[in-house]
Amino acid sequence: MPETRCDHYKVPEVESFMVKILGEKERVEPIFDLKLGYRYPDVEEAVEMDTGKTIDFLGRLFNLEILDREVFDMELRCPECNSPNVSINYVCPHCSSSIIQRTVLLEHYDCGYLGTATSFGEPLVCPKCGARVGEGDYRDAGSIYECADCKRQIETPFAGHRCRECGFKFSFENAVYLPKYAYFPAELTKKEMASGILYLSQVVDVFKELGLKRDVNARAAGKSGVEHAFDAAFTGFGAKFYVDLFFSLDPTGEQDVLREYGKVRDVNANIYLIVLPGLDDEATVLAKSYSMNTVEAENPEEALSKLKVALAEKLAELKQAPAKGKAVKTKKTRRNRLLSGFRRGRKSP
Repeated sequence: MPETRCDHYKVPEVESFMVKILGEKERVEPIFDLKLGYRYPDVEEAVEMDTGKTIDFLGRLFNLEILDREVFDMELRCPECNSPNVSINYVCPHCSSSIIQRTVLLEHYDCGYLGTATSFGEPLVCPKCGARVGEGDYRDAGSIYECADCKRQIETPFAGHRCRECGFKFSFENAVYLPKYAYFPAELTKKEMASGILYLSQVVDVFKELGLKRDVNARAAGKSGVEHAFDAAFTGFGAKFYVDLFFSLDPTGEQDVLREYGKVRDVNANIYLIVLPGLDDEATVLAKSYSMNTVEAENPEEALSKLKVALAEKLAELKQAPAKGKAVKTKKTRRNRLLSGFRRGRKSP
C-alpha cells in the first residue's frame, strides 16, 4: 500500500470513493440484504467491487484514518453456513418447544388466587374458591409466558435461532454476532476536503486534453540503471513526460524536492512536480536552484490552470523544433545543389 495520505488518494478506487460517495454524502450507512447481510451498494458501485471486497475496502480506509466509524447494528449469522437469513425464536427452558404463548395474570380479590386468564375460563370462575368473578372482583396482575406443549409457566423464555438457509438451530453462545458500521470522514479528511484535494485523474485529463497519451507503465530507467516510479507518464510530440503529485495541509519540504531532483537528473524526460499548497521556503530555493518544472498552487483549480499553461508552452517548443530542423535541412540541400551544379559547369584544364 502507498505510504502517505497523498499516495492513498491517488489509488483509483479511493479517488472514486472520495468523489462519488463522500462528495455527495457525509455518512455511509449499510443496508440489510437477506442473502448477503449488511452491505454498501452505493459504495460497491462507485469502487466496482463485490460486497465482501467493499467491506474490506472500507475497513482499510478506517485503518488508514481516512474514515472514522461507529456501530450501526449487530449482525447475526448462522455458525454453520454463515447465512444472515436467521429467525429468532423464544424457547421453553423446560421442553425446548418454540410454541410460547403470552397470557394475562388475574388475581381474585376474595381468596387471593393468582393465575392465568385461561385458568378462569369463560365466564370467569375462580379455580380456587369456585366463585363467579365479575368486573371489580379481580385485577390484572401483569402477564406471563406459557408453553403450549408442556403447559408450564415461564418467566423469561430462552432465545433460540434457526437458519432459514440450512435449517441449523443454534443459541447465542455459538452464534456469529458481529458489529456492522456506519462510516464518515475522519477529522483530518474533512480538513483536506475543505482545503481541496487534487486527484490524479484531474492531472491526467490536462495531459490528454493537450494531445498527450498516457502510458500504462509510469516507471522509467535512469542513466544510473535505477528504475524510478512516477505517478503518471505520457508520450507525445516525440517526447516523454512524467508527473509526480504532492498535496497536504502543510507546504512540502526540501526532502521531497531532493528526492524528486534525483529523478530529474537521472531520467532524460520532461518531469513536472505538482505541489499543493506549495513548497516551504527552503524547498522553494532548492527547486529554483535545480531549475525544476514545479507547479505550485493553493487549490486544485489553480494547479490545473498553471499546469495547462506550462505544458502548452512546452508543447509549442516541441512543435517548432521539427520545423526548424526541416528548414535547416532544406537550406543545406539547396546549397549542395548549387555546389554540385558549379562543379559540373567547371571545365577541365
